Amino acid sequence: MNNELTYDYLQKSEFFPEIKERIEFFPLLEKVLDSNELMIKYKKGFTKGTLITATYIIVYEHEDVILHYFVDEETDTGRYYGKSFFGRADNKFIKNQQTFKVLKKRKDNNETGVSQILCDKMIKER
Repeated sequence: MNNELTYDYLQKSEFFPEIKERIEFFPLLEKVLDSNELMIKYKKGFTKGTLITATYIIVYEHEDVILHYFVDEETDTGRYYGKSFFGRADNKFIKNQQTFKVLKKRKDNNETGVSQILCDKMIKER
């Protein structure tokens, strides 16, 4: 292998059926992050049968699936990072959780240095 992880290579894994859906949703991750649909303060213990620990879930509806992107905070730096990403047809991970309305969101391109405001509901219309 030449340090590339290809779809063909992954298909050969005995675990591929377990990860196939996540891999196929992965190209939608930027759309999930750019959306202003729903952000949830995730509380461990509200969802039975899971060991996922995270600070937030960013939720995006795609066709008949709810995509979940779990984000956690690094305690030393205060930076946020992705922890888990998958789709579900039900609301198991989002019911009984505290939801937030996104008031302002900025997207930074670290390669070009360009910032883009994706959402700013704090600006009053004149």
